[in-house]
Amino acid sequence: MADYDTSRGPFHAILDKLALAHQAQFGGSYQQAFTKVYTDPRNAALRDGAKYDDLAKSMDAMHGTALSLVPAVKAAPPDPRQDYVSPGPAHDELNERVMAHMKANPALSYQQAFTRVYLHPDKRSLKSRVDAESVLHAQRLAPAPPFPVYARG
Repeated sequence: MADYDTSRGPFHAILDKLALAHQAQFGGSYQQAFTKVYTDPRNAALRDGAKYDDLAKSMDAMHGTALSLVPAVKAAPPDPRQDYVSPGPAHDELNERVMAHMKANPALSYQQAFTRVYLHPDKRSLKSRVDAESVLHAQRLAPAPPFPVYARG
């Protein structure tokens, strides 16, 4: 007897066994057999159990609940200090000035304050440095593939 993969839960294991039995009896691919077994109205309880277990596993991973029959590892909480990667010192300076401008003008959104600071004539050198960092960042990216011959004019 084969050892079935139960990592997706007991309902998926049963559906897997039924699909393999259907494949052995009627032939065809595993995918066809699984689809036939999964959509069979007689297996509605198994299908609902598999769907519930998939949802429960995602809830376990996101919120640390214990709803699933298969234990899930809780995702690490976001850490802004580790998740944020600065494009460069000019971007950091621009962001600090935008935040200061927002504190001075609380009615402005971040986008409005950014636009005002970025486009202000007195900040041309900062804008140039930010643009240069952006260009350097874009140059580090892999080049886009060329257009196919049929798409060229």
